[in-house]
Order: sequence, then structure tokens, then C-alpha cells
Amino acid sequence: MAPRSAIPQDIVDLDFDNGAFRSHPEEGSFCRHGPVLYRPPRTTAGAANVTAHEFCHYWMHVGTPYGFVLDELAELQVAAASLYCARIHDSRQRIPIPAVEVAWAFQEDRLDANRFAELHKLSVELTIPWTHDALLEQWLEGTDRGAVRASRLPKLLRWLIDFEARSAVAHPDQGLFSSPPGERSEYQSQFVLTWAEFAEEAKVPSFPTIGPDHGVKWPLGARHIFEACAVHVETQDSFWSSAPARLLTEYWSLLAGFVSCYPAKIDSSYHMGRVLTTFMALADLALSTPIGGVYSRLRTDNMTWHDLHPGWRFEGLMRRLDSDDWIEDIGDGPKLQSLLSSRLGWPHPTRFLTLGAALAESNAAANRHACACQLRLEAEDRLIISPGIDWTRIKPFVAEHSPIQICGDESAVPGETVERKLSLLFGYALPRFAWMTMREGTIDWSALLPHGLNLANVFTNISNRDELLAMMRGVPPLYPGDAFCRTADFLAEAASVDVDS
Repeated sequence: MAPRSAIPQDIVDLDFDNGAFRSHPEEGSFCRHGPVLYRPPRTTAGAANVTAHEFCHYWMHVGTPYGFVLDELAELQVAAASLYCARIHDSRQRIPIPAVEVAWAFQEDRLDANRFAELHKLSVELTIPWTHDALLEQWLEGTDRGAVRASRLPKLLRWLIDFEARSAVAHPDQGLFSSPPGERSEYQSQFVLTWAEFAEEAKVPSFPTIGPDHGVKWPLGARHIFEACAVHVETQDSFWSSAPARLLTEYWSLLAGFVSCYPAKIDSSYHMGRVLTTFMALADLALSTPIGGVYSRLRTDNMTWHDLHPGWRFEGLMRRLDSDDWIEDIGDGPKLQSLLSSRLGWPHPTRFLTLGAALAESNAAANRHACACQLRLEAEDRLIISPGIDWTRIKPFVAEHSPIQICGDESAVPGETVERKLSLLFGYALPRFAWMTMREGTIDWSALLPHGLNLANVFTNISNRDELLAMMRGVPPLYPGDAFCRTADFLAEAASVDVDS
């Protein structure tokens, strides 16, 4: 493992990723923070199909290794923002936000690191790694943002290893698993750092791309895989004639490239069925990413960075498909996944599910993921998402691990206790709060609750959003508004003190 001082300390200039906090109550959407699932009102045309689309997102998030990696990244980002606020507040100082601007001020020598030693320490230990984790998330998702396009692979790989190390420290194996998974080897971490050195010399691309052969290319990532699967579970034909160009790119481009690999003419529902079923099997395998505090231990010696990123993994799978690999039934998906994993030198997919199922109930995300992995292990088709999936098969799981659901004026926050309901709501509020304090610099208290949330019948002693927000404000790290100050004002005050001195 490289020492912390060897990790590039660049501050990433991030754009807010609206896709991570999707909120479309009228149309339906899924937000992985919380998580929150929006269902369109039942009277809306195609409401059942759209609901299937959003449940597809939910199941792929909770039931795939990649979804758990996103939960790990979110947890570290929340922890960094919370500690930043708590440590400054406990010192009886006002908290300057955005924290990223404080880090920039130190880097540009506009703020004296010796005079503000504790604040400088927080910038190095919390704020800068927060920007790295946020960028890793956008890189893996394939978000078409400036920071992703400006990123360099050597730094991304080093930040990936740093993220994995910090995640492992936050959740040591002895408390993370219900049964010992075997010792973690540091060899693969060193191997990834070796790739980073090679990438430095070879000037390799930072991300896979998607787009026409001649024209603009976009970053390709897990979001395209999720959407391509969900839109075909939805089977809403009117979508293609009404969706804006950006969504067509996000939902269709990956499948369009995949269609070109089919070894025959697609002139019937039979051939299209084989395309979609094979696509779903590959999509699920692409999301078995051997990264993060849990799944990085499954990396093998022959892997490169192309075997880590969901987009590159899918590209590799497409290249290695033979003409007789295309399947008609998702029941053949596990067999195809096993064949392709062997062909590419990847760990067997069952090893991922077995490792995930061994997670202990250390937190809600781990417990939920472990139950999903166990359910998948017990199913012959591994409950791979496919058109026509029978959602009743995961109904008991959803009953126990339901997301917050919002449908028109109806809202359901699951849980038998107030504590359970609040934990789900904080699961949405804290990642949003982290962006506000670390990057945006303004706390919009009303945006800390899911849009459209109706608290009628959710709590017995809280009847509206203002009452809930009043209760949440003051609970660390959601301190009262006067606990915070604008970083610009803090810097101006520090500069005026220097002048007076």
C-alpha cells in the first residue's frame, strides 16, 4: 500500500451530479440515497411500466457488487463532511462552507497553514479525499461532467486504492462479515499502483467512451448499463418518440452498440429477444466489479484497469462474445456468465454473491446487500434482471428492505420504529448535506428531505416537513444555520486580521 503522502493531493473541481439525487415524482425515478423510489400516480399512462423501470434500478443497486461500492463511496463522503463540521463546531468556531474553497485557499497560499493548522489538517485528511471519492463515483457512473473529462487515469487508480484502504479501515473484516472471508492480500493493491505508473507513461484514456463511430463520444459507465436494462424492463414504446436526445443517449447508445455484435439479422422478436436477454446477462456480470473495501479481494493477477470499471468490463464482454454465446432464456444467464468469466480470467460470479451474502448486519446497506445476495444465490437464474421479470419473486425482500416510496400525495417510509424511519430519511439527507457543505456552500434545509415527501401517516408526532426539519436541525452534523459561515466571509475576515496585525 502506498503511504498517504504518495497519494496525489489534487483538489478536484467538481460539478454537482443531479443524476445521483433524481427526483421526478410525476414521472417516476429512483434515488440510491435513502434509497427513495418515486412511482408515478396510478392514473398516469404506463404507470405500471414506469414503476417496473424504477424497481429495476432499485434491485440492480441493492443486488450487485457495484451498487454496494456506491454505498461505500457515499458512506465515506458523508463521514468526511460530518467530521469536518463536527471538529470545527466542537472547537467553538463557525464552520466555513464550502470546505473545498478552504482547501483551495490553502493550496493557493491565501490562507496560512501554520496559523490555521487544524483547518489545514481537516482539508488534507477530509476535504481533499472527499473530492476524490466524489470523482470516483462520477467516473464509475460514466457521468459526462468536466471533472470526469479532465481526469487522468494514474490519479484515478491511486485514488481508487486510497478509497479501498479507507473503506477497509472504516469496516475491518472482523466486524464486517458474519464469517471470516479469508485474509486480505495487499498484492493486488500494489498491482493497481503499478498500472498507475504504466498509465503515466503510456498516456492511456481515463474512461471508456460511448457514441457514434464518427462524432462526439461520451464517458461510458454503470449508469448507461442501469438505464439500458431498466428501459427494456419497462417496455414503454412511446419513450423512444418522446425522450430528449440526452436520455436517448443514456438509455439507448450502449444497447445500440451491442446490437451490432449480433451474428445474424435482427428481423423477428426471436432475434431481438436473444439480443436483450444476452445483454441483461452481460450487464449483470459487468456490475460484478472487483473494487471497494469488500470486493477488491477478488481481483486476480491477470487483471488490468479494464477489468475494474463497469464500462470497460462491458466492452470487454462484448469483444469476447462468440456467435454461439447468445441466449434465449435468462435461465441460461448464469452459465453464460461463468463461461465468459473463465474466458476473461475473471472470478466466478458466484464468488461475488457468496462474499456479499457473508456480510454481517453492520449497517443497513450491508444487511440489505447481504440479503439480496443470498436471495440471488438461491435462485437458479440468479434473479438477473430481464424483460418480463416476475417481481413477486423478490416481494418478500422488498417487504423487509423497502425503499422510501413516494407516489403522488402518498408517501411510505418503512420501519416499525421512529428510529428506523429516521435512519432512512437521514440516508437521503446526509449525502445531500455533504454536497452542500463540501462543494455548494449553501445549505438548503428543505432540500434535505426527498422532494414530494408527504409525512401524513408516517409519524404520529410529526405532521409536516417543517416540523421534521426543525427536529433534524441541531442533530450533528445538521447544526443550526448560525453554526455555518460563507468561506468567502471567513477568508475576508482572516485577511483583515492579517492586515491589522
